[in-house]
Order: sequence, then structure tokens, then C-alpha cells
Amino acid sequence: QRLYESSDNSASIKKVNAMIKRFTFGQSVYFCNSCSDALEISALALGLNESHEVIVPDYTFVTSASTFALRNAKICFCDITLNDMCLDLKKAEKLITNKTKALVWVDYAGCANRVKEARKLCDKYGLILIQDAAQSFGNWHNESVSNLIQGDFVTYSFHSTKNITSGGEGGCLILNNNKYQDKVDVIFEKGTNRREFLRGDIDKYTWRDLGSSYAGSYSQAALLIPQLENLEFIINERVEAWSFYHKAFSLNKNIELSGWRLPHSENIANAHIFWLLAPSEKCAINLRKSLLKKGVQSVAHYQSLYNSPAGQRYGKSPLSLENSSYASKCLVRLPLWHGIKGDELNLVVN
Repeated sequence: QRLYESSDNSASIKKVNAMIKRFTFGQSVYFCNSCSDALEISALALGLNESHEVIVPDYTFVTSASTFALRNAKICFCDITLNDMCLDLKKAEKLITNKTKALVWVDYAGCANRVKEARKLCDKYGLILIQDAAQSFGNWHNESVSNLIQGDFVTYSFHSTKNITSGGEGGCLILNNNKYQDKVDVIFEKGTNRREFLRGDIDKYTWRDLGSSYAGSYSQAALLIPQLENLEFIINERVEAWSFYHKAFSLNKNIELSGWRLPHSENIANAHIFWLLAPSEKCAINLRKSLLKKGVQSVAHYQSLYNSPAGQRYGKSPLSLENSSYASKCLVRLPLWHGIKGDELNLVVN
């Protein structure tokens, strides 16, 4: 562990932006305080209002929806598929109306195998694709970046729960749609045209539009740089642990026979999460209790957004949310990080 040192503090942010751009081939990179900030920039750039609707998976983190509700758009909650826990695009297509402005695709557990289909759907109906890739930084270690990064706006998280972290909070926005370049520049600079000033195009900058303090700090960037430099090692270590779990459980036929579901092997992505789906809520609770007695922490994950108090207030759900409801009750996540050891993995599996 080392601190990135520079005589010019802004050099750490410049280096992070350059490294992220090299990894993602994004047109423009904005290092932010959080992924939620990056989503909020996207929502502001779209100019959303009460006449617009945004399609969002019901099984996701709250800011995948709340950032668009903040701009008065109606949230149209859509179910997920149990194969990858990502948006059910067939159901999403049925929700599209003349009010629909954008579709939010969430890379659950880092998985973006079907995001190209989401891109095609958005192109078919003239929608903006917001790719909430909070969990998927480094997913492209064994796949073409062009297949996995499809959003007009792509948002990443470097929160302390992610594969790499800038310390507590952190995130970035990748902008891949030139139409919004000037708008995003202004929003990112607190609503001013300061970027024109920094380029020397003008001698003073002024307030031009809505914006806020979205930029990540020098210290966040400094903490992130060594991890970006060691990204391949970190991802490979996690992939080994994920694969260990998957192989061990796949070989045990009793798991499938008793109604448990495993993630598909092709959904390994960046090995951010290894999840199991229990046959019932009672089974999921019993498993977590049993593991805890052995000193192993396991946790549930998202709860249905539509069935929350705010979801009822700011959203609607014209179609069933049966898979999201099932996952909210029955999904169990197992311990996974890049330093987990073989004896620890064996303990969990046993």
C-alpha cells in the first residue's frame, strides 16, 4: 500500500481519469464523489421533468431510481430475470410509451452479458441508455470492452464495498454521447462554464445552468491509483474465489435437487458477488443463521424498490415483479474478496 505523491494535487485526478479512459475507451471521463453523483449528472443532463418516464429494474440500489425521481420523472419499475439478476428486456419493451425518456440497465454482480440487447432496444425506440455499472469495474478482463460498455451514460462505483475503492465513497461517469458533452461539462462544474475558462477560451466563467459539487477529491484519486495499477491481480484473485464456490456447489447435485439456484458460469463477470437463490425465504434465513454460528457472515441484498414507501410514491409497476420479489426474500451472498484464502473458502463451502 502506498500513497500517490505529486507536487500538483490535481495530477492524481488527471491520472485516474486517464487510467479509467484507457480501461474503458470512454469518450469522456468524470471522476466523481460517488456513483450516485454520476447518475444524478446523467439525470440532469437529460432535462427530465414530470412528463417523462424512466424504466428501472425493481431489484437494484435505491439511487438507480431516486436520482431520476429527483428530477420529477415517473419511475416505471420492471422485473429481472433469474439467470443473471438483470433487467428483463422483454418486459421492459412492453413498458415503453411515448413518455419513456430512458432505460436504466444495472450490471448486477458486475454482469453485462445482455447489455448489448438493451442497447438495441433503446436504439429501436429512440431511448437513452443509462448503464448503472456500479458493480462491474474490471468486468472486461476476459471480454471485449465494446460488448460490455454500451450506455450513453455509464456510471461506476468505487465505494468501499466494491472490487476497488477510493475510500468509503467514489465513482465516475463515462459519457459516450457527444450530444450531452457541453451540458455535462457545465453540470460537473457546479453549473458554470469553468471548463471553457480552464481551456483559455474565455477570461471569466459564469453560472449557466443547474449543477453541483460532483467532482471526486485528490485524496480519493490518490487512494484509487495503486488499485487501478493492480486491477488485473485483484480481479484474478476474486475470479479464483468465485470459481471455487461455483465448482464446489455445481458438483453437489443435492443443491439443485433441493431447489437452490446458482449463477451461471458465464455470469462470472468481475467476480464482484457470488450469490445463491434459496427455494424459500425460510431456507435463506436458516442458511444465514447456520453460517453465522460457524463464524461466517452471509447477507441478503436488495429489497423490491416498488414495494417500498418511496417506490409507491414515485413509481409504478404495470407488470408483475415476481422475480424481483423472490430475489428480495431468497438471495444469499457469500463472503468474497481478493484476499480470501483457500481454507476460508473450504470453511464456507463445508
